[in-house]
Amino acid sequence: GSLLTGGSLKCWGWNSEYQLGTNDQVNRNVPASVVALSGAVSQISTGWQHTCALLPGGGVKCWGLGSSGQLGNTSNATRPYAVEVVNLGDTMVGLTSNGSHNCALGSGGGLRCWGLNNDGQLGNGSTLNRNLPVTPAGLTSGVTAFAAGEQHTCAVQFGVMQCWGSNASGQVGDGSTASSRTLPVEVP
Repeated sequence: GSLLTGGSLKCWGWNSEYQLGTNDQVNRNVPASVVALSGAVSQISTGWQHTCALLPGGGVKCWGLGSSGQLGNTSNATRPYAVEVVNLGDTMVGLTSNGSHNCALGSGGGLRCWGLNNDGQLGNGSTLNRNLPVTPAGLTSGVTAFAAGEQHTCAVQFGVMQCWGSNASGQVGDGSTASSRTLPVEVP
């Protein structure tokens, strides 16, 4: 996707799961407008077969594959157009997506995540997928940076790096390749 002058959004490429938001499954080799996304967009973030946009008012909309709850709208249905992420609880100021999960940063410094959670990548002590945003344990304020990997997530809170999720290759950074972490752990 590409943000245009004025903040409008156009997408192109592979569209097997409606990830372009054009209300059809036609692959595009030229930019096309996202349906149900009127007005400006502040930031875009792409996962695997889904896309999300941060709106200037602090809301988030997502579209495409929704089977793991990655659209954040209480449903696991795939959507061919932009739908609003509900229950964010704050004005969002940042957004990251990867694999089949997303996280958004609130203006109060709290993190909210939703979608696939098979390796604990949402950080809420569970491995259940969530189609509504949840807060990673302890990350209700003080988050200044964050990023989603394919099956793990990291955040800086009060100057301390924490990671959670898949750890088969040592992604959480705690010196081990032990099992997945469902709660944030400090990176030494």
